[in-house]
Amino acid sequence: MSKTSLTCLSAVKRGADGKRPQLDSEKSESQNDLKRCLSNAGDSNVDIAIAFDRSGSMGSIEKEARDALQNFINSIKDESKNTNGDIRLTLITFDNKATVVYDGLDIEEVPAEVDEKYTQPRGSTRLCDTALEMVTAQEERCYKEWKRVVVILTDGADNASHNTSATLHDKITEAENNDVTCIFLASNQDAIHSGAIYGFSPGHAITFSGGRGTGHALGAVSGGIRNVMNTQSSEPSPHFEFTQLQRECSQGVDCSNVENSVLQDTSTTRDCYSPENPTPLGYCPAGGLLPGPPPPPAPPALTRNMSEVEK
Repeated sequence: MSKTSLTCLSAVKRGADGKRPQLDSEKSESQNDLKRCLSNAGDSNVDIAIAFDRSGSMGSIEKEARDALQNFINSIKDESKNTNGDIRLTLITFDNKATVVYDGLDIEEVPAEVDEKYTQPRGSTRLCDTALEMVTAQEERCYKEWKRVVVILTDGADNASHNTSATLHDKITEAENNDVTCIFLASNQDAIHSGAIYGFSPGHAITFSGGRGTGHALGAVSGGIRNVMNTQSSEPSPHFEFTQLQRECSQGVDCSNVENSVLQDTSTTRDCYSPENPTPLGYCPAGGLLPGPPPPPAPPALTRNMSEVEK
């Protein structure tokens, strides 16, 4: 029997009277032991860190972006009620300086609404420095068994950091190699191209437009995080990529009749193919087909030699 199993049994074992022997002073610690055991045996502890751009250029989508952020947080709060693991949230908003709104806060303690004073657009874009500080703090905050998620939402290029994009690229690449799910959401640019500069994999980068696009993009992210939360702690984080449908919805295609789907699980090979280029791409660019095998070739046209037809 494993050490973990023995610890769990000590937390739940009952006596002959059906009660677990326990002093009042031991209750709290025993309950914590049981929660840790359940988490180790099932759902994961997840630390989610979000860097949210509040630079002046975000003014045109201020309300949509704030509402999308709030809906994203609420969806994580709701899902956390169905899991055994602990969920923590860090929210940092940034312009030419970073403001820590929530610092590794238990999701149950996160307020019902994000104060508008933290998201009101102003200033320039301190992206690289903020992201580096956030990822480093997350490393220091998390024990090895914690799963980590990093989300960056921005609408412009960095113009106020001391660190370079190359430094952030190295940090994000290192994080992804250490089983951290790193996601890049960007507006007014090609998120796949910009994300690659900062070290994000193409499948984890998505372009969003104003209006409902921000909500669709963050909705897809929350779906992926739900899958991470429901993964056993002993297993690596599942690998997810944005689907073509999610990319189109986030860029303004009318998806009012389409329920937001979760990030696609690409743990098994599901390449994307294009009519012009049947080579597996590993992700779905705009105009590509949904992930899956290439379409079968069209059957040859039927021909008939009329000279051989009996009259």
